[in-house]
Amino acid sequence: MPSQSARIALLSLVLAGALVPRAAAQMSRENIDPGDPQGIPESRQTANLPQGMAEGRVFRELTRSEILQAIHAALGRQGFVDMENLRLEDLKLQTVVRVTQEDAGLQVKKIEFDPVRGETRFRLWTSTEPHLLPFQVMANWHPLVPVLVAQRDLGPRDVVSGADFRLERRMATPWLGQPALTPEELAGHRARRRIRAGEVVTREMFQATALAVPGKPAKLVVERRNLRILITVVPLQPGFKGQCIRVRDLATHRIMKAEVVAAGLLRATY
Repeated sequence: MPSQSARIALLSLVLAGALVPRAAAQMSRENIDPGDPQGIPESRQTANLPQGMAEGRVFRELTRSEILQAIHAALGRQGFVDMENLRLEDLKLQTVVRVTQEDAGLQVKKIEFDPVRGETRFRLWTSTEPHLLPFQVMANWHPLVPVLVAQRDLGPRDVVSGADFRLERRMATPWLGQPALTPEELAGHRARRRIRAGEVVTREMFQATALAVPGKPAKLVVERRNLRILITVVPLQPGFKGQCIRVRDLATHRIMKAEVVAAGLLRATY
């Protein structure tokens, strides 16, 4: 039979164990009874389980086909014409990207061209998993892009028409890769400097000119539902292409508004 001192020591141990806070109790897989629902915590996130044991999350690697499909879509939106030449084997992945969604919502956020190395860099992002950082993909591919070039030599202050330009496909450069201008966009503009035939032109090389000159007679096409009339008017203010200005009918002296279409030509719809 235990002595008096032994019984006191045993009672102290029992009382000490009963007073241990529940938050201090250690939990492990060995002391959780799967058949006892009381032994399972209310939230697994509060359990001190090893990393990687998140319930219900299955990771997969992004495939080259998914990446190539997203790149092709982005190139098509920007007007590249030879994107079919970019193949799976041209892609160089610098990292393995793991996602949980079936559709990662891949988006190409940036495209850069390196003419020295002959490479193109694509910066992609998973829009359906925005917590993941963007990643970069290299490609041994240098795209051809449509550009607008001068059809003939243009002098400073020359007013150009659509016939002064043509579209060509040229190797992309860091500053060349946006959708090309069209000849119609520059028609009626004035050259700021000398431009050689075959030179790639940009909007900054030209300045808009007034196609309607105050006091100078111009033709006005009046369009109605089943009627089209051509009359002579005098602009009362300068007008650029697409701008609405006030004009006076020479015959009736009526003042109306009309849209500038080209040099000496306006349009009004009623």
